[in-house]
Formats: sequence, structure tokens, C-alpha cells
Amino acid sequence: MLEQAQPLLLFFEENHQRTDVLRENDNLRKIATFDEWDSGLSQCTKDYSIVCENGLEHDNFVANCFITMFSRAGALLSTIKVFSKLSDPDVFSWYGVLNAFLENGQENNVIKTYYQMYQSCILSDGHVFRVVLKACANAKALIDGMIIHVHMVECGIDCNIYAGSALIDMYLKCGNIKEARAVLSCMSWL
Repeated sequence: MLEQAQPLLLFFEENHQRTDVLRENDNLRKIATFDEWDSGLSQCTKDYSIVCENGLEHDNFVANCFITMFSRAGALLSTIKVFSKLSDPDVFSWYGVLNAFLENGQENNVIKTYYQMYQSCILSDGHVFRVVLKACANAKALIDGMIIHVHMVECGIDCNIYAGSALIDMYLKCGNIKEARAVLSCMSWL
């Protein structure tokens, strides 16, 4: 099991994290190798307690694992709790919490949280835009979708296959066929 955890241990060593805790704790080694990702909420909660006891809850890599695990377990409040402990969340942290909101049917929170991410100057990727545009489409939030389209152009990924497809879907679901066609023509080279 320790051999499987070597990539994460190396990552922590390079970033001066507390690797001694990982080496000594079987549960943390399981987390490091992602063996626990499909466990139920009870196991996720126990594992996160161990992480907190060992002072690793502020590490983005570890937190992102738990954001994913809690989200998969359907525990939105726990997902938000893990995210809120991060002082400097990265794009993966933001994506995880945005996706958790979307999976729980909270489209307005997806859009609101995206704007917080944008104001934090975190550069979005096609996956983030896909989630946010899906929320805009579900909520019929055309104006927000158009603003996000501008952000996509600013990032240079408006013709990205994933984000572009979500953009077309958003425009169609919001009734703006003209813009959907314009995006499709941009993507015609794909």
C-alpha cells in the first residue's frame, strides 16, 4: 500500500507538507491512493477527521480529494465545509464545489460561486465553464450565460469543444438560436 502512495508522498515532500503523517497512517494512505473515493459518507467523514487531526485540511491537494469524495457521496454541506477551510483555493477546488452545487440542483449557487471565483482572479478552464453554463441553461439565466461567454472569450477558450458545446446548449435552452449558431460556426473547424 505504501508503494501506491509514493506519488502523493513525493508531492507533499516537494511542497514541504507533513509526509510523516501519511507514512504512519493507513487511512491517509488509502486517501492518498484514492481507494476511499467510492466509500460512503460515514467513511469520508472519518477520513476527513483524521486529516484535520493531522493539520492537512488546508492543503489544496488533500482538500480537493475530500471535495470530490463528499460531492460523490452527496454531502453538499461537507463539501462546502472543506472548501471554506482553504485560504487559497485553486481551479480544482472551485470546480469541485461548483460541480457539487450543480449535482444538487443549486444552479443559482453555481452562478454566484462562479462570480466569486472570477473576482478571485482564478483562471477558469473548459471544465469550469461547462459546469457553469449547464447551470445557466438549467436556470434559463441568459444574461449570466452571456457574461460567462465573454469570460470564455477573454480566456481564449470560447471554441473549446466541451465549453463550446455547453455554450450552444445554454443559448438553445435560453431561446437564443442566433448566438447558438454563431458559436457553432466558431467550432466548425473542430
